[in-house]
Amino acid sequence: MGGDAGISESRARLLAILETAVDAIVTIEESGVIESVNPAAERMFGYAREELVGRNVSMLMPSPWREEHDHHIQRYLSTGEARIIGIGREVEAQRKDGTVFPADIAVSEVRLPARRLFTGIIRDLTERREMEVRARLRLESAAHTARLLELGEMCSGIVHEVNQPLTAIVSFAEACLRAVRGGGAEPALLEDALGRVAEQGIHAAEIVSRLRGLVRKEESRREVIDLGDVIAETLQLVDHERRRRSIGVTVRCETGLPAVNADRVQIEQILLNLLRNAFHAVEDTECPRVWMQADRSGTDRVRLVVEDSGPGLTPEQCERVFETFYTTKPNGLGVGLAISRSIAESHNGRLWAESQRGRGARFALELPRPPCDSHPRSPSHGKRES
Repeated sequence: MGGDAGISESRARLLAILETAVDAIVTIEESGVIESVNPAAERMFGYAREELVGRNVSMLMPSPWREEHDHHIQRYLSTGEARIIGIGREVEAQRKDGTVFPADIAVSEVRLPARRLFTGIIRDLTERREMEVRARLRLESAAHTARLLELGEMCSGIVHEVNQPLTAIVSFAEACLRAVRGGGAEPALLEDALGRVAEQGIHAAEIVSRLRGLVRKEESRREVIDLGDVIAETLQLVDHERRRRSIGVTVRCETGLPAVNADRVQIEQILLNLLRNAFHAVEDTECPRVWMQADRSGTDRVRLVVEDSGPGLTPEQCERVFETFYTTKPNGLGVGLAISRSIAESHNGRLWAESQRGRGARFALELPRPPCDSHPRSPSHGKRES
């Protein structure tokens, strides 16, 4: 008698758990027919219990998974090869009204004396996906603001960079006009001068194009990029600042460095921030130098390092510099490195700092290589001094 009471109590407890569970719980037979569902499943999919029980579970799936589901069950029963059972994965599910939503499903197998049952626990990921999208949009907005702040600080140097080719264009054009008006316009001299005008015009257009790329606010776009090219383009943006402060820059790129799958503008933003921080760190030193290095990190990552000859950071500062609004610069806002780390993490990479006080700071960015090694590799950039 006591045993029956204990069994009844266990069943009541189990039923209470199923009835109050937040996640949908669906039990199916070997044939794929639904045997039971809990209230959460009814709410999630929009069906009443009687509309589900006795029907094939594939009704809760969009095409093409709906048509393939029974085949997957039969393959598991005959081969034992599990695709979801005992593993769990993210899938797409379909509600009664036809809307498709992302879901996480964990399927377990229950072996009874005469048959087998499969129990699926389903979690709706719609809210999580929406939160991820909102977080990504906030990051992109913050990154865009940080780029504008960086370019605002660089404004005088940028004006100088654009003004140089414009001044050259005016000088060559005036020389051509004088030669034509004076009647001594030799074709070879005119050709040379006009060639220089075109060359300087292209140079000015390239500068403007790079600046527009950094200023433009658009959705993150991943592509296979060459880190050597990114380094070269970012160095051109800060070249006037480097020369004005008489800072030596040494660049080393490993030969045959694999490309990475990333948003070019955002990686340039990280590098721009690291370079300008390094320039600030060394500007008052006796022999200001910055080193950049790009190489492999293990078998599946590429690393980019920016190191300076400045006073360095304390162990506490090495981590705190990535906190929002923390800065070691007198007029700094403390957002650049925080945004940079967020960008790195959104690329499944990481950004960190190392330093020995009095021996400079070292910032390292690691990014994963594309899953397929068939992507183009970086050419041999080798070593370059500026």
